[in-house]
Amino acid sequence: MEEQVEIKLANHEQELEKITGVLNRIEKEWKWYKDTARSLTDDQKYAMCYIVNHALDVIGVLSITRFDARTKLEELYDLKYKHSPELGKTLYLEHYESLHKPYDKLKVKCFNLLAKINPAVYKEMEDDELGENS
Repeated sequence: MEEQVEIKLANHEQELEKITGVLNRIEKEWKWYKDTARSLTDDQKYAMCYIVNHALDVIGVLSITRFDARTKLEELYDLKYKHSPELGKTLYLEHYESLHKPYDKLKVKCFNLLAKINPAVYKEMEDDELGENS
């Protein structure tokens, strides 16, 4: 049976739970405005986006430890599965992706929330990326 190799990394569960709580609060506030057919002021949108962008920044800083572990993790799998390098590579990639999953999930939540709060900005960004505003 294949096993993950052991690697010591900082546990960020508490920090990620706090961020989740903040994002849920912002989403709940946004939903209240949407459900009551009220408009957010530009200042309210700015404040919400500022908080979500700060959350993205914190998530990014926390996830640096996962990026930094890449080389060491790959070396450990290469060593453990030296007689089956393809299996080692597959297991390494699965393990590496699993380390990023909680961070990636929150990043996606942030970007989706930003798009809800200020859809015009994200529509404009999409158009720019597609070359429609050139």
